[in-house]
Amino acid sequence: MKQAFRRGCHDLEEVWRMAMGESTFAAVRGLAARPDEPDAAFHLDDELWARVVYDFAACHKRNPLLRGQIMRSFTPLYLARVASFVLETESMVASEVEERIEGLCQVFERLKPYLEERWSGEAKASPQEPAIAGTLPPQASLEV
Repeated sequence: MKQAFRRGCHDLEEVWRMAMGESTFAAVRGLAARPDEPDAAFHLDDELWARVVYDFAACHKRNPLLRGQIMRSFTPLYLARVASFVLETESMVASEVEERIEGLCQVFERLKPYLEERWSGEAKASPQEPAIAGTLPPQASLEV
C-alpha cells in the first residue's frame, strides 16, 4: 500500500496538484518522499487526511467531465490512509479503535469551514496552487 502511494505521488503529481491545495499537496508529497522506515514511522495524520478528502470532493464537484479520472487518482491516497490507520491501530482493542475513529470524525467536523471554502471556490490560488480548471494537464498519467 505504501509503495502504491509513493508511485501514485510520482505518477499522478499533476492531477494531485490540481485537486489539492498547495499546503495539502506539499504535506502529501513530503510523506511520500520520506525514506522507507519501519512501518510505525509511516503516518498520514487525521487533519491531512481530512484536507485531502475535502480537496478531492471539491475537485470532483468542479470537474463533472473528469470525475472518473479524479476518483481513480484518489486510490493511492486512500491506500496510504489505510496503511497508516492499520499501523496505528494494530495493537489497540476495539474500544480504543472506536475512540480513534471518533477522533477522526471530530477532525472532519472541525475542518468543515475548509470544505466550505474549497467547495464554493473561495479559496485563493497561489502561483503554485492552480485554480481547479475544467481539464487535467495533458501530461498527467492516470495509471496507478
